[in-house]
Amino acid sequence: MVHMVPLLVFMDDVSGNISKQWNKCHAIYMSNASLPCEMLEKEFFVRFVTSSPHATPMELMRAMKESIWYIGIIAWDCKYNKEVLLIPYALFLNEDNPMQADECSHTGLNCNYFCRTCDISGTKEYKASGDGYNSLFMFETALKSGASEKIKNSVSSTGVCDSASGSILSALVDLGKKLRKHVAGTQAMPEAEVTVVLEKEFIEHLQGDKLDGAINPLLGMEGLDIHMDTPTEILHTILLGIVKYFWGQTVFLLDKAKFMDIFQVRLESIDKDGLNAPCLNADYICHYKGSLIRKHFKSLAQVMPFLIYDLTPLTVLNAWTVIGELVVLIWHTNIVNTEPYLAKSSQTIQDFLNITAQCAPSIIISKPKFHFLVHLPVYIWHFGPAVIFSTEQYKSFNHVFCLSCVYSNHQALSRDSCRVFAHQDIVKHIVTGGYWYDNNALKWVCGGAQVLGYLDEHPDVKIFNCNTPIPGSGKAQTSLGAKGKLARSDTVAWKETHCWRILKTMQPSVVYYRGKSVVIQETCHLYTTIETEIETEIQLLANHKGEKRILFSFADTLHASVHLPCLKLTDNEVVTMAANIICVINLQHNCIDSQCTDTLLQPVRQERLETSHMKRIIQHKATPHYFINTYSIHNYNHIHLAIPKMLRESLLRVTNVAEVQEMAVQQMKQKKALKKSGDAPQLDDPMDYDAQIPLHHQKSRKQVLPY
Repeated sequence: MVHMVPLLVFMDDVSGNISKQWNKCHAIYMSNASLPCEMLEKEFFVRFVTSSPHATPMELMRAMKESIWYIGIIAWDCKYNKEVLLIPYALFLNEDNPMQADECSHTGLNCNYFCRTCDISGTKEYKASGDGYNSLFMFETALKSGASEKIKNSVSSTGVCDSASGSILSALVDLGKKLRKHVAGTQAMPEAEVTVVLEKEFIEHLQGDKLDGAINPLLGMEGLDIHMDTPTEILHTILLGIVKYFWGQTVFLLDKAKFMDIFQVRLESIDKDGLNAPCLNADYICHYKGSLIRKHFKSLAQVMPFLIYDLTPLTVLNAWTVIGELVVLIWHTNIVNTEPYLAKSSQTIQDFLNITAQCAPSIIISKPKFHFLVHLPVYIWHFGPAVIFSTEQYKSFNHVFCLSCVYSNHQALSRDSCRVFAHQDIVKHIVTGGYWYDNNALKWVCGGAQVLGYLDEHPDVKIFNCNTPIPGSGKAQTSLGAKGKLARSDTVAWKETHCWRILKTMQPSVVYYRGKSVVIQETCHLYTTIETEIETEIQLLANHKGEKRILFSFADTLHASVHLPCLKLTDNEVVTMAANIICVINLQHNCIDSQCTDTLLQPVRQERLETSHMKRIIQHKATPHYFINTYSIHNYNHIHLAIPKMLRESLLRVTNVAEVQEMAVQQMKQKKALKKSGDAPQLDDPMDYDAQIPLHHQKSRKQVLPY
């Protein structure tokens, strides 16, 4: 039996030191693309391949290519109990944009041909024109005179820059300059002789290899189209790209309008239940607003429309609502219907680019990551959900690599790291039940019962979570007992529970404790103190004594500002078993229509204790109007099915696409003319003026009352 094993290949530059001193190393990791998305996200399934502080990225890639090219590996299939032949192959290369450009022999993001996937090109002036703006939605040379300038022009005009052959090109160019240099009193070397010397030097640099051995090794790798198999990386393109850009511009507008305090109060008051976003610390985000990282942008993308609905221009609000939709679509772990999903993703990306053209036209030209979004649906169609080619798990694994370098004497850093990971992989293979061929016994063997049972007997050794929580189980609240041990809190009488007030039934001979958390169907813990309070946030209809009770009702249309489903809670309450709860969703109070502007003081909690410090939060009005946060990443499939079909699709924010793009081109021309004449306004903005949101859109902002 033969199995093809698709591999995800990742390469990154990482420091070999834990300290702040930079010790640059290039490292290659791999993952088995056949694993489910839940497994690919775990560091346990990331495998170290090689690293070096001296070898170039292309030299490491050449070694990686040779290690998996046409090599079959004999292994034991524990499912069918037979030998199998494993043939690994590179499915795609998964890195950040600069590394992918290097692997494609591409100049990078700052050249005229900034896209490694398509042929979009042109100077900055051409891309600012109507046709150019709409299009957004060499060894022989080194032997000739003037090679340095010719290579530079070739790179600029074609976007091709092969780092593997760069050292040879540089050596030939420098030698050509020396040979052609004319010294007073001597005769210059004829051009024909110079060419002969350079050709001889070129052959020596090849060291007996063919020409193909001196260029990018990935260009000739069978089964891999390097320009099509380097998918758009969502961490740097979306979270650290477009979300970060709009965050910087939004913060600039809030600071300029003196609305940052209002923003912080609203962020402090946001309901985090169902978001699984622990990184919404309002004080930290607002204080270090220029130094946020991935987890902060991922959390902010899910709640920004609730914070800025009347603090920014309408175009900026529309941009954040579309960003919320886009992030949810991109972070799908399972795509049920591929064609509708791809159509929705393409439509959302196009709408977002059109809104960006309204907010900041020139940022689409200056930031190529906006154009990279156009290719994302094609990569999803080819490889699957975009989270598969996310680099978050590999970036986290960089810390494991750093730890492997700590105990090395750095005399042979790459060798020491390879030995450490080789020993770790052997242990991982054995303790997880893997087989290997014993040359003495002449058969395939595995670890003994004590070895295989070690992880079960030592739950403190958490390699990965093998025990799936049982839906319906839970934990009771505990407190310190007399001897300093944790013990369950006192029992609660049935008639003192909220359930009794709803059911009005007797439950004799049953002991009740106040609960801390329960496990629901999505195998996550739902933390609550009164079990019935969570039901109004989860189910549309529930049986109560044989009849159906409506817990809330939907509005007929999406909200005009935040484009979310509106619902009205009722006074009905029901009781259900925890195992019947499918998931937890995020509800936000409709402060827009309720006009919640009052605030109250709340004690600040530090290390689980209340302090004397106070913070301001929103005092919501007692209205039953809420939003279902469909910008929440988690449990999106369940939320989508619970919403009526007429509320599942939001309208396009930009319908007059041609007019918007034409206005964007005209606006860039006007700014260029003003800048050329010296009449451009001077802003106190740390970002480039051309990348700013037009300030004339601020007239659409509503008048708000200060808190």
